[in-house]
Amino acid sequence: MHKIFKGTIRTKILIVFVFILIGSISMLKAQKTEELPDAYLFDQNDEFDKIFDMVSNFQFLYTSVNYSNKTYFAGRDLGIDQFNVAPQIFYLNSNGLMVGVSGAIYSGLIPKWNTTELSIGYSHNLAKVDNLSYRTTYGRYFFSKNDSITPSFNNSVGLGLSYRKQSFGTRLDGAILFGKETSVQVTAEAYYEISLVKIGKYDKLYLKPEVSAYFGNEETLLLKTVGIRNRQIQYYGNSYGWMNTEFSLPIMLSYKNFDLEAAYNINFPRALGQNSQLKRVSTFNLSIGYILSLN
Repeated sequence: MHKIFKGTIRTKILIVFVFILIGSISMLKAQKTEELPDAYLFDQNDEFDKIFDMVSNFQFLYTSVNYSNKTYFAGRDLGIDQFNVAPQIFYLNSNGLMVGVSGAIYSGLIPKWNTTELSIGYSHNLAKVDNLSYRTTYGRYFFSKNDSITPSFNNSVGLGLSYRKQSFGTRLDGAILFGKETSVQVTAEAYYEISLVKIGKYDKLYLKPEVSAYFGNEETLLLKTVGIRNRQIQYYGNSYGWMNTEFSLPIMLSYKNFDLEAAYNINFPRALGQNSQLKRVSTFNLSIGYILSLN
């Protein structure tokens, strides 16, 4: 997003827009603590970071909706052929405060409205370090009643760092999920913006190739050595490690208050423990974002 229009928009239009988004928020497949679908792992949109750098005194509502034709967990097949739609709406101000609500709709699950996440966070540039910013977040999950799924967590605490210099950027995000169980997730990402077409002074069409790595834990088959003869036995337990690498090629359009994206993504999941090798999988996603000035 390279240009922000200040001004007023009729209150009734804003109210309708907000309720459409909130009405779309729904569910998250969470059979185990570590099984968060890729669409819900982290908000990896760096638009928030851009906004904080652009103006010194502002209040905004930022909304976005993302569609993905397939749903995976860390590049792994969840066993259900389904698409997902993930909407979110956030309030941001120049003090670094972020407050929002987000969720996801999964076409193959019943009920479709299952989970809503409320989150609050803070983001700011690091003093005396050019182009480097940090953010902290807290998320609270609210689950609808579902006899087949027992949530293992209902809270998350996250910490992230971003570095940007001209067209190059990196992000590092970590989160602790806790409730009945506890899980730690880490993602690392690097991207590079390639301008294709300039549209006026601020707006443009561009490519943004990205590579990201995901670290987490899952239940897997492990080996254990026992006895004086060092006999090895197999058992199931939690294993933590590098679970997936994703390459993404999005084409993006920043125009006035809108951001549009279409991306092709290739996942290379890595097996943990003694699990069998996993197949490469690909997805396609579309997203639209809109920012509204409240000043």
